[in-house]
Amino acid sequence: MPSILFKNAALLDPLQPELLAGHDVLVEDNLIKEVSDRPLQASADRTIDLKGKTLMPGLIDLHVHAIAIELNLARQARMRTCW
Repeated sequence: MPSILFKNAALLDPLQPELLAGHDVLVEDNLIKEVSDRPLQASADRTIDLKGKTLMPGLIDLHVHAIAIELNLARQARMRTCW
């Protein structure tokens, strides 16, 4: 797996009340290897500058629609809800 170095990110840490500005995140083999508020000097296969953008590690797979039980969206829109 290639490694990716995300630089200059506004990092979302759910345990902190504010975004953490200017953070670098190194990902190797699809795992977060290192996080730093100082520039990382890692040799990564790819470097992405996220200045002005927010990085939310680990949240990409948490999106769910609890009532979306049908793959056919047109049929899903016509379904009655039972609350």
